[in-house]
Amino acid sequence: MLEVSEYAKLVAGLVAIVNPVGKIPTFINLTENHTREEQHRVSMIAAASVLIILLIFLVAGEVILKFFGIGVNSFSVAGGILIFLLALSMMVPGKAAASPAPDSEDDLHIKHSIGVVPLGTPMMAGPGAITTVVVYAHLHDSIHHYLMIGTAIVAVSFFTWGILRMAPTIGEKVGPMGMTIISRVMGLIMGAIAVEFIAKGLRGLFPVLQ
Repeated sequence: MLEVSEYAKLVAGLVAIVNPVGKIPTFINLTENHTREEQHRVSMIAAASVLIILLIFLVAGEVILKFFGIGVNSFSVAGGILIFLLALSMMVPGKAAASPAPDSEDDLHIKHSIGVVPLGTPMMAGPGAITTVVVYAHLHDSIHHYLMIGTAIVAVSFFTWGILRMAPTIGEKVGPMGMTIISRVMGLIMGAIAVEFIAKGLRGLFPVLQ
């Protein structure tokens, strides 16, 4: 099993990659015509989607890679590059495109489904978060290691739920400038994680770099 500090780094990394704080403007836009109760429901569904998707890849991620004939080291390098590009998009000024609100305002199913797509996936439990879980899972082969990663995923999912539940209030208090600063900091953390993934993958692919 890894050191506790490594699991703490995993939690911090997942929070940065899932980035629920950065999703607050999108959440507010998508739920603009929802009641407060419906917004709470969407936040719970989104967090549950993150939890379920990441737990699935924790348990079956390596099996899925083997099915497609992909090595973990190759996946680590490719995933690291992807995470680095995502980090750049968070640090470089730009306007993210917001997803359209549901057409039918009276359809509760449609209103709640945005918690799964696009909020739950691919916006939060996307390739970057999946890559992080799969790569960390490969670092050690023990039940305690998997339980610690599972605990980290649960913690991040609860944090995501709490942030999205308070999204309207946080958006008002922090303001656009505060949201921008938070996004830049998260981007820096993601960039550092991406470099580590790429370095580990390259060392695995080319032992001479050890």
